[in-house]
Parts: sequence; C-alpha cells; structure tokens
Amino acid sequence: MTHSPPKTQTKFNSSISRSNSTIGDNISKRLEQKLDTRCIHTITQEDNNSVLSLAANDKYLFSGSQGSKIHVWDLNTFQLVTVFEGHCGSVLDLTISADQQWLFSCSGDGTVRVWDIDRLKCSHLIHSCHDVGDIFSVIYAEKSHLLFFGCQNTSLQWYDFGQGPHTTPPHQPMVQDSSQPDTQKTQFFQLFHDLGLNAKQHHDYLFKEETDLIQCVIRTNQVYANAHDGYIYCMAYANDLPNIEGEVIITGSGDGNIKIWSIQNKYVQHYQTLTGGDPDRGILSLAISEDGYLFCGVQGGHVQIWDLETDDVLSVMAKDSGFISASADGLIKFWNEGFDFSESVDDHNGIILSIAKSNDYLITGSSDHSIKIWDVPTSSQLQSPDQFRRNNNNYDCSSCDLLMYVLERWVSIRTVSGNPQYFEECRRGARFFKNILQQLGAQSQLIPGVTGRNPLIFAKFSANSTRQLSEGAKVPTVLFYGHYDVIAAENETDEWLQDPFKLSGNSYWLGEDVPCITYGLRGVIHASVTVSNSLTDLHSGVEGGAVSEPLIDLVHVLGKLIDDDKRVLIPEFYDDVLPVSEAEEKLYDPIVAWFKSQIKIVTDVYYNCSDDESIVSNETILQTCEQIKKQLMSRWRYPTLTVHTINVPMDNPTIISHCATSAVSMRIVPNQKSLSADYWLGNPDSKYFKAAELAIEEEWKVKPLYIREGGSIPAVRWLERFCDAPAIHIPFGQSSDQAHLPNERIRLQNLHAGRRIIKTLLKNIQ
Repeated sequence: MTHSPPKTQTKFNSSISRSNSTIGDNISKRLEQKLDTRCIHTITQEDNNSVLSLAANDKYLFSGSQGSKIHVWDLNTFQLVTVFEGHCGSVLDLTISADQQWLFSCSGDGTVRVWDIDRLKCSHLIHSCHDVGDIFSVIYAEKSHLLFFGCQNTSLQWYDFGQGPHTTPPHQPMVQDSSQPDTQKTQFFQLFHDLGLNAKQHHDYLFKEETDLIQCVIRTNQVYANAHDGYIYCMAYANDLPNIEGEVIITGSGDGNIKIWSIQNKYVQHYQTLTGGDPDRGILSLAISEDGYLFCGVQGGHVQIWDLETDDVLSVMAKDSGFISASADGLIKFWNEGFDFSESVDDHNGIILSIAKSNDYLITGSSDHSIKIWDVPTSSQLQSPDQFRRNNNNYDCSSCDLLMYVLERWVSIRTVSGNPQYFEECRRGARFFKNILQQLGAQSQLIPGVTGRNPLIFAKFSANSTRQLSEGAKVPTVLFYGHYDVIAAENETDEWLQDPFKLSGNSYWLGEDVPCITYGLRGVIHASVTVSNSLTDLHSGVEGGAVSEPLIDLVHVLGKLIDDDKRVLIPEFYDDVLPVSEAEEKLYDPIVAWFKSQIKIVTDVYYNCSDDESIVSNETILQTCEQIKKQLMSRWRYPTLTVHTINVPMDNPTIISHCATSAVSMRIVPNQKSLSADYWLGNPDSKYFKAAELAIEEEWKVKPLYIREGGSIPAVRWLERFCDAPAIHIPFGQSSDQAHLPNERIRLQNLHAGRRIIKTLLKNIQ
C-alpha cells in the first residue's frame, strides 16, 4: 500500500544534519516573544571527535562521538560524570526509554548496546546473525517492548525484550541461523573477512573484559530485509496517530522515501510510503509532533512537513506548535506555529550533526567537537530584568536559573576600579547589586566613600524567626565581605579566549575536587626604592663611564635584598616570625599525603606504559613530598620580598637618567610589624571553623584540607578587629581558576556547591 499525503517544504541554505536534527514539539510559547535564544554553556569533548548523536533525560546528557565513546554529562553542573566504552565504531544514534531507565546506542561496528542509566553500565549487547554494516538509527517501542534499528544493508531489524533474551555465553561466537542462508556480502563486508577479522575474533576483542554482559542475537524472523532501497538513516516512534491505531514506527532512508510501519503481534507490517521528493536526496532526520505532523530533514536543505490526518493541503497548520531545525551550515533556525521563520542562531564552528532537548534547554552537537546548551526563552521567563522573586516551592531549580541570570547581567557591567573611564559603570554595578539585595528581602543602601572612589553596598537581612533560640539568647549576626570591582580586561592582546564581560561556559576544565578551608593570609607592604643624583639626564655617548648611574646603583641595591635561596637579607626581617608549631605541622600532613597519592597515581600509570620500573622510587616520592611541604610553607607562612618594576623618567636607550625607582612589596606574616595591609590568621580549632568544616564535608563527602594562602585581603583583619568577631575564609573555586588573570573562571559545580555550603554553615552556627 503506497499513499502520498500532501506536504509542504521549507527551504534551507544547506543540508539538514543526519541525526534527529528536526524537533517538532509544542514550543510556540518560546517563540511568542522576541527574546533572543542564547548559548549558555559549551562542552568540549575530551577525545576531540565530532558529536554524532545526543540524548538527554532529566539528569544526564549522553553524547555519542565519532571516536566510539559515549560521554555522560550532569545536566545540573555540565560536568563529565563518566564515559561509556564498548563500541568499536562511531556512535551513530542514541535514544532513551520513556521511563528513563535505559539508553540505547547503535554504532558503525554493527552492534546495538543497552545501558542501565541508574548503574551507568552496559547491560546488553545486541548483534545480528548477518553482516549489516553500520547501524544508523535506533528506536524503542514502549508498549510492545521492541527495539528497532535501521541498517546499512537496507534491512529493518528488531529485538524483543518481552520474551527473554536470545543470548550467547561470553567468549562464544555469534550464532548464525542455519535455516536461512547468509546474504551476499558486499565488497565492504567481504573486506572485513578477507583481512582475517572473523566474527569470533571481533567478538573476543569486544568482550574480553565484559563477562557479565548479556549478549543477544537477532533471529531471522526479526529481520525485514530490503525495507528500503537505501540506508535507513533515521526512525521515529508514535502511538495512535491520526487514522492509524496502535504503535507505529516511521523510517527515513537514503532513497528519499519515508515509510510507516504498523507494529502487530511482535512484527512490523508496511502501512504506507510517503513519496514525492527527489530520490537523490535522502531523508536524514525525522520528528513527529503530538498533533500528527511529521517533520523530515532532507539532504540539500529542505524540511518536509507532512499532515498525516488530512488530504487538504490548505489545512497544514500545527496547533500551538513550532519546530526547530539545524543544518550543515551551522545554523539553528526556529519556526513558529505557521511554519514561518522566527529566529536563527549560529555559534558552532562546524556542521551541526545532532540535536536534543531537555526541559527548557536545546542541545546541539557539532563537527567542531563541541556540545552547546541553548536557553530558549519561554513566556514564563519574560519578566523585567530588575523584577524577580524567589520561588519558595522550588527553590533549588528556580534559584539556580536566577543565579545564572543575575550573573550574566552583572558580569556585563564593567566595574573596573581605579580607572576614571569606568567610574559610572562601577556606580551602575553598585546600584544593580543593591537592587538585587533589596528584591531578595534585604534593607540595602549605598554608602558614599571618598570622592572618586566606589561606594560601599550595605545590606541587612533580618532573622525570620527566633523561636529556636533559648530564652535570653541573642540572634547571631554574620557579616559577609566581598568586592564588586574587577581587574581591567580590555583584551587588547587577545589573551582572553572569550569576551571577559560576557558570561560563557565551557566544561573542558575538569578535576581538582578536594575542598579546602583557608585559615591564614599574609599581609602586604607596598614600597618603592629610589636612587637619584643631583645631575640632569645625560647622554651615554658623552658621559657614559664618567659618572655614577642611578639605574646601575639601583640594580646593585635590589640584588642585595635577596640571596640565591630567596631569603630576604633585610636586617631583623625574620626576627618576629613564629616557629612552626607541632599543631601547624600536622595541618600540612593531609596536604602532603594528598600530593603523595597523586604522585603514586602518575607513577602507576607510567609503570603500565613502561618496562622501566626504576624511574620513580619510593625515596624519590618521599623527597618530592618534603619539597612540597617546604614550598607550601614558603608560599603561605613565611614572609617574602618581591621586586615588581623598575622605572626611569625618560625611556630612551641613549639617556642616563638622573634617577631610577623600583616598586617592591613584602608579604608579612603574624607578629611582624606592619605599616600597611595586615596579615590574618584564624583559629582552625574554633567552633566556627568546625562548623564550616562540617558544612564542606557534608557537601563534598570528604574532609577539607586546612591551607594558608600567600595573597592578602586587607579588609579581613581590619574587620575582624573592628567587629570583634572571628573571620572564616571559604574558597569556592579551584587552583586553576586563573584568579585575577586572563580567562578567569569558576566551575558551575563549585558555584552551586558553595551556595549550599553557606546555607548549611548558617544553620550550623545558629
């Protein structure tokens, strides 16, 4: 039975991507208002391969790569959770069961794998009794429990999970049904056997470390041979379509045809063929809307839209729905309910090969090795930028979105301090933050400072209830200190990979999951050293060698401030430095132990790759650990002196300047006398540090390391004295976050975790 319902076509600039690249869904609310769709995060796959397939549930994003791996990403933090390995060819398609318990993958190695999403482990491997070549598409029929996949040899095959597996024991060859002769092998498949890569060898290679894997075989009665006259590139599943009762699968092929198949009694029955397109232009992607419209991405840049209910072409109008398409030119296009073009975005640097959706996110994968997460505006998000409220019923999810929204707005304000050019921007940033605090329930105000300096922002949140306090107890008061100004980042030398004043995300940076508590900071004294004489500037060609030169004298002076071991030579510089106590020494032991474990990991990896087991000895590891402890103390607890710059009045290579000045700084430690920014040293044994330790351990499931830092925060010690209250310093970021440097960043996971830590800490100190 062949029938051709009416269709309409929309022309694109280039080819539609192959894997599920047209999404028909009820998304008109996202398109009603002219808000820009924006990329909010970029994920870079570690194997630097094209992203061929995508699938997402409420928790995870799965990405199949050209390099045979499936990466699993956390959709809350966009961090890599694990990598599925097992396929030996490109992962061409992914799909998830409706109950979100199973992930199905198909590959260029001719196999289908089933992954348990809860355990994040492969449970089944399915292979055919024939050579099928690449398996391009896979879909799961929920009611009949049939898994369908489309093959390079034009066959449609399926596996029945409802009647128990047809399995082969581990390390046994695949079963060939002798009642059905093997099909004629093409030159491509014959080459596989000519090279000596028979089925058993291929099987042993795949499963030598997968002894608990259930291996399933497709029987000949589960094969519909020659289902198309071309490769079956894509499939879709539906139930009770207009005029079609029961379960249906739809297949698209390189022959340019779309076929509809009815599932009956664990078998497929060809129902109809949709033709009328160019047979030389294959069907690369399929999607079906809830109201019975079939969207087909066609090679060459068209999108065919089929009405499966009526023969009246004028009635082709999706009710309250639109669709999104992606193509080989890197464009993502949005179409409204009338199939009129609404918006396009372009952020990939390659062909878009896959597309998926999760909640309010659109997700795309490309040949540029990246996955991009897109925020598609909805009418519920259409509120004034300065008007928002907390959602008490769903605080975690809504506040995460709110946090990112506020950060995006705030980062765009250039609050660069110390530059008159940005003075108004600093004031605008201060007002913006003050308004945020007010709308979160605080009494906030701007406090003017010295003329030409940024105002202070003061905000006070009052306690909601005092019922939990004992009689006569006071409500605790907690002071948070921070700064809203930033360093200059004009990016004139292209040191920033992204616009520094535009919030962007990238999940390429991984690791560093050990939390820390900072209990000490060094103070800082800034000074200058000047050497001058009473002469004017002289010409070196006339006076050189005859007069004393201030710049040379200054170099001699600076060279005598520090010896070759980096020890400061200023008299009495170390007199007041406290010796290392036994308690302080113990705080370094867990840090050194962690470093030692990292060295052992690297050593073990090296041993696995090398026959020379004498490269790294235990003695070397111990020496390295002692060096690490010494270096940490030099960075954190001992004073230092640094020379920053040397300047002369006239920058001319022939002039002897009459004076020369150098900028230096000294980082000071407890008990040293200070004429500038004071040091700070907390008490790790105090109840407040212990409360912070419990909060961090509850979040990260590991006890934090106690560290000191070599930097200085001038206000900490001053506020501690002024308020007569102990200070706690809780780092949010990682050591690789490039603080105060180009490409400064913070991991989204750390940002959300830090917020939860603060919330828990406040509960612990009540």
